[in-house]
Parts: sequence; structure tokens; C-alpha cells
Amino acid sequence: MALVERKTRYGATPAWANTFINFQPASDSPMFLPEELRFDRDELARIRFQKEEKARKLMNEALRVESIKTQTNFYNFKHQQEEMLKEIRERNKLKAKAEVINAYEQVSLLF
Repeated sequence: MALVERKTRYGATPAWANTFINFQPASDSPMFLPEELRFDRDELARIRFQKEEKARKLMNEALRVESIKTQTNFYNFKHQQEEMLKEIRERNKLKAKAEVINAYEQVSLLF
């Protein structure tokens, strides 16, 4: 009588099969790579990718700094305009007060 080994989820070993096809993207998918590109033998591909990545990061950082400068300049200009308007209003108030005082003095001198 042959001893039959019981198959459990821990002890079972399935037959070998190529499981890559289960995870391979479809040929019409943007992630699909043909075999000749998948096994590219270009030694400089990694370095080229790193340089492109570094250049993109530097460009993004420069754009971020430029946008911060633009925003800061916009708010500084806006603040300066508000200060100028405030000074003009103050001068107009003082001028109006001076005109009222001058008119009062002229009227009081007549009587």
C-alpha cells in the first residue's frame, strides 16, 4: 500500500509554469513593452534615465522658486499700492480739514 501525502495549502507544490503571463500588461496597454525593449542591453540607459530625472527635478525646483518669486513680487506690489492709497487718503483728509479750518477762519473774520 502506497502512502499518499495529504495536500495542504502549506505543503502543496504546484506544477511549474510560466506565471509571467498572468502579470504581463496587454499589448494595447501603455505599460506594454515588447521583448526587445524589455531586455535592452544598453549599459547607459540607467545613467541616462538618472540624468533626465535629475534635470527634470532641477527644472521643477527652478519653476517652483520662480513661481514663489512671482507671487512674492505680486503681493509686495499690491502692498505698496495699498500704502500709497492710504497715504493719498490721509493727505486728502488733512487737506479737507485745512480747507474747513481756513473757511471757518475766513467766516469768523467777517463777523
